[in-house]
Amino acid sequence: MTSSPTAASIARSPSGGPRSARAEGPRERRPRHARRRVHPWRLRRDRRGHRRVRPLGAASRTSLRRTRRRRGEVLDVTAPDLTPRPVDPVPSRRRRRIGPTLILIVAIVAGGVVVTQFLTSAVDYYCNVDEVGQRDGCDPDRRLRLQGTVTEGSVTSDGLTTRFDIEFADAVIGVDYDGEPGGIFKECIPVVVHGYFDSDRDRFLGDRVEVKHSDEYVSVNDARLSEARESACQPSA
Repeated sequence: MTSSPTAASIARSPSGGPRSARAEGPRERRPRHARRRVHPWRLRRDRRGHRRVRPLGAASRTSLRRTRRRRGEVLDVTAPDLTPRPVDPVPSRRRRRIGPTLILIVAIVAGGVVVTQFLTSAVDYYCNVDEVGQRDGCDPDRRLRLQGTVTEGSVTSDGLTTRFDIEFADAVIGVDYDGEPGGIFKECIPVVVHGYFDSDRDRFLGDRVEVKHSDEYVSVNDARLSEARESACQPSA
């Protein structure tokens, strides 16, 4: 006994005729990209470390370049500048060592010259009045220590500068001292004046006067002091 088809199993066509449930006509096709399988290489990680699906509609750079090449389009790629550039020659190690060595040598020589000049100008030579310009080391263009006796009646002062003459063995040199010598400075006593000659070499510009000589000076220059005392004048009372 055959069962008759029910109304639920039989559908009618638009023309009115019956049709089965499978024969409903062509199915609605899904878009191609919706049916494509997502490959693992299309999954990428975002900044937080989670994987997310790469959009299928976004073409990669490689596929875009291939598409353009197939179409014959010219890629907008700037060609690198391959022009050879001039290369500065690298100095050898020997040349690089010569420079600092020369600088060091020049610095040492300059320092030696400066120190020599300083020591030469700082050293005062003891010279008698008659030895200026006559004995080695008593040149008038350098700093000296003049040893002589204060000439009688030659001491004058204006409150700022004290002027007097010193003599030894019939040689006389005028001295200009800035200020008052003080102490036991007076006429007819042997003194030692520290200073240098002026530009005209007429006057000796003193900046220090020693009346009482040190024991070291007396032991070395005893003969000078004895000769100075013998030739010294007698100060007026």
